[in-house]
Order: sequence, then structure tokens, then C-alpha cells
Amino acid sequence: MTDLARACALVLALLFAWAAVAKVVAHSATVEAFAGLLLPAPAVLAIAVPVVEVAVAAGLVLRPDAVGWTAIALLAGFSAVIVRAQAKGVSTGCACFGAPSSADPVSAADLVRNAALAAVAVVATGCHDARWPSPLAGVSVVVLFIGGAVALGALRRRLAV
Repeated sequence: MTDLARACALVLALLFAWAAVAKVVAHSATVEAFAGLLLPAPAVLAIAVPVVEVAVAAGLVLRPDAVGWTAIALLAGFSAVIVRAQAKGVSTGCACFGAPSSADPVSAADLVRNAALAAVAVVATGCHDARWPSPLAGVSVVVLFIGGAVALGALRRRLAV
């Protein structure tokens, strides 16, 4: 179980780091998306959110047993923003992983993704050491993420119809 937990923590750390870098690289699109989501101070949040995501990514590498819970709380906050945006009829995307805010409006697919990532974070909290996972555990988690991404894409297309 520790190998699986460590692999989950590392893959989740990579995803948080990717999300942070994507927001920094596409800063103006991130500000636009945050404004479209009706968030206060979108320009400030477009800087603060990536900083928090990098901190969580680092924490998942160093102390996944503790920081996994922070990742869950962050994902819950992101989900609350999505639910609020849907309730207000917002038609912008979240630009979560660098996609343009106009790509796909926030939807239930984003909530499913966040729930799946939170589940991965729960598993990551079972990691109590800093050693690298076995290759089998690492490959298993990567395959799971790829399968999840494909399924999420299919769900997003289905919801768009």
C-alpha cells in the first residue's frame, strides 16, 4: 500500500505543479477565466493560486501523509467555485490546466475530476516515508490517470451534447 500511496502522491504532485505552471504561462487567460468565474480580485488570485498549487505539489513530495489533506481541502475549494459558477449560469471554463477559459464551460465533469483527484489524495495520505514507489505501482497509477483522463474527456463530450 505504501508504494501505491507514494505513487499517487508523486503523480498528484506533478498534476498540481502542471496546473500551477499552466496558470503562470497563460497568466492573462487565467485572469480572464477567474474573472469569468466571478471570483473577487482575479488578478491577485491568478498569482496566489499557482503559488499555493506549487506549495501543495512540494508538500506532496515531502510529506504526503500530511499535505494530502491540504490537497483535498484545495480541491474542495476549487469544487465550490465550480458549483457556485454553475449556479450562477457562468459559461466560462476554469483554465485549470492551461486550457483557454472559452474551451469548455465548467461542468459536472470538472467536479468528477476533482472528486477523483481527492480520492487519489486520500490514498496519498497513506504514504509515511520518502522512498520512491516500485515501478509497478508507478506505472499502475499513471495508467489509471490516463484512463481517467480518457473517461473524463468522454464525459465532457457527452455533457456538451
